Amino acid sequence: MSTGWPTSKMMAYYALREPLRRHSDHNPEMALSIQDDHNDRDQEDIDNVDLSVDRHPLKQFVRSHYISLFIVIISLTSSILYYSLSGDGTPANAALIAMPGILVASLFLSTIIEHLFIRILIFISDPDSSTGTITALRSRIRFVVLFGVWHLLILPRWRDLSIDSVQVVFRGGFVISVSWVVKELFYGLIRKFATVNTLKSDLQVLTAIKDTIWMICCPDASSRARLLKSWRRQSLKKSSFDHKVRELRDCVMVLPLVPTSDGNEWMFDEEASLRVTSTSKMRTIAQFISKRLFCDGYEISFQSWCHLFSTTESAGRSWSLFFKDAPDTRKIHADDFIWAFIQAFEHLVHLSNRASNLDNLLSVVLIALNTIFYLVITSYLLVYVLGVNLSAMVVTFATAFASLTFAFSGMITRVFESMIWVFVTKSVEVGDLIQFNSQDFTVLRIRLMSSDLRSGDGRVMNIPNGLLAQSPIYNMRMTSHATVAVKFQVAYSCSNEQLAMLRKNLEAYVVKNSEIWRAPIDLRVSDLLDQSSWTITAVIQHRLNWQQRGIIADDQFEITNEIRRWVNDLQIGFKDPDVYVDKSSMMLPLPAAGDISKTDPNY
Repeated sequence: MSTGWPTSKMMAYYALREPLRRHSDHNPEMALSIQDDHNDRDQEDIDNVDLSVDRHPLKQFVRSHYISLFIVIISLTSSILYYSLSGDGTPANAALIAMPGILVASLFLSTIIEHLFIRILIFISDPDSSTGTITALRSRIRFVVLFGVWHLLILPRWRDLSIDSVQVVFRGGFVISVSWVVKELFYGLIRKFATVNTLKSDLQVLTAIKDTIWMICCPDASSRARLLKSWRRQSLKKSSFDHKVRELRDCVMVLPLVPTSDGNEWMFDEEASLRVTSTSKMRTIAQFISKRLFCDGYEISFQSWCHLFSTTESAGRSWSLFFKDAPDTRKIHADDFIWAFIQAFEHLVHLSNRASNLDNLLSVVLIALNTIFYLVITSYLLVYVLGVNLSAMVVTFATAFASLTFAFSGMITRVFESMIWVFVTKSVEVGDLIQFNSQDFTVLRIRLMSSDLRSGDGRVMNIPNGLLAQSPIYNMRMTSHATVAVKFQVAYSCSNEQLAMLRKNLEAYVVKNSEIWRAPIDLRVSDLLDQSSWTITAVIQHRLNWQQRGIIADDQFEITNEIRRWVNDLQIGFKDPDVYVDKSSMMLPLPAAGDISKTDPNY
């Protein structure tokens, strides 16, 4: 009988399920050495960055302000060319064209003056006492410089032009501000709709699971009462969808526990926030709670589960949600309890990856909205500032749009097809193991037009989303517990007692390794070969799904060797010893329990 505490096999599972960077935690000396190497490399990178900044300040400035510098160069160059090539000799239009460059140059000047003032202020006074003054300077120097340039350089020379420029600036500023606000509101609505449509239902399930774990962490009725009281105080924050999404992006499971002085146990505290960031830590906490909850037993019934909740209805909902089973149908084993904790954390990680991928996809939408925004602003400036005829511009834009649509019709079709596959069907997500064209791939990244898939040998393939949408795909994450079928042959002359002993050995093996396999098992006699051998198929459920195909294959190899050993020990093997066991893996639906004592060949 399994005790529910971690065995060597279970520890190997958790090591495989953790990221590689956490494997060094099992060896403190190695972890310290690796951490020192990381710190040395990080310090070397920092030193290189600092040296590059000190040695090339101009290059760093150009990289940080290349857009502003581009505006200055284009504006001033256009103004000079216009003034040189025009024969009227009036500088009004040239000055108007140069206005954006003058304003941006004024901002540069204000930045330089700001840094000089701050350095002088820090030099002549205490840096701590001058913090408020520095903050005030940052918000005022730009206005001083802008108004100073306008008053000293522009107004005395071109008074009429200045009035026209002010009108243009205020009119353009109003249109740009309104357009920017409308764009941000529209993008906010799109982001909200996409987030709700993608995460709401699964986030509600995750929230209910987290509430169940919090209730399980309570050691007695008084602590549960305090927890419910704190939930009522924070009801508004707790029910906020935006707050749940922000917590989800952190990819952290927060529990109301505080570690004891020795660090090996935890105590309940409704105000505490223990941050669980790995599967191994979640397993350790589940093991600690199971010791208290199961006491010296190995199972817990639904009646005992009801004592952990305020009402039987809430206990039933949590039982069904936490263990994926109907209430009062069976008792929960300690191994099932620990795996439920681990699966809750993996569900959190999966939703966090989905939210991160959604952000990447929405960034493409933001680029499209920004493009439309800049086109609208450019059209306004062409019509109301430079005096371009509106009808001519509409005809030009319509012709250009029709030409581009015709030229890129195939790409536009693929974009819409990809958007439907990514945002509507949502059949594949980042981190999923999929079977595509009879090969296994792990989804690394999903973009608007294509996705990156990593094969079993580590190669990364970029494939269009349209091809994925049109092809049949097995998504291993969406499968339930893997059902493994092991087929082997025994002699036709074997007795019922020998077959019963074979079944008993297999059941004992499953119970002994309950952290790997799930009971019950099923033995089925599938066919009879010339009255010389029986072909028996053992159907067993693995605790993992086909997302962890490699681990399942290793476990299937071990149980196959055990079956071969039992067949040899019972001396019921078929005459050809090389065909005792067929180690092929099949995904089968769970069959009904069979009775191996029957000898009907058609069974």
